[in-house]
Amino acid sequence: MDISECAFIETSGMLAMIEACGETLKELQASNCQGAVNSETVTALAKVAHSLEFLDLSYAKLLTDDGLAAF
Repeated sequence: MDISECAFIETSGMLAMIEACGETLKELQASNCQGAVNSETVTALAKVAHSLEFLDLSYAKLLTDDGLAAF
C-alpha cells in the first residue's frame, strides 16, 4: 500500500487502516505522511503487521525511538 505524500491522513485514519488491513499488509510506503506516522500508529502497526516485508517511514518527524522499539 502506498500512501506516500498523503498530507490529509491523520492519526485516526492511519489507526483505522491498520485495524482494517494491518494483519495482511506486506508493504507500506508512508513517506512524508506527517500527520499519520507517529509513535502511536507505528506501535499499533507493529502489533498486528506480522506479514510486513517492506516499510518506508521517511520524513516521519513525529516518530520517536519508542515507536520504533515496538518492532
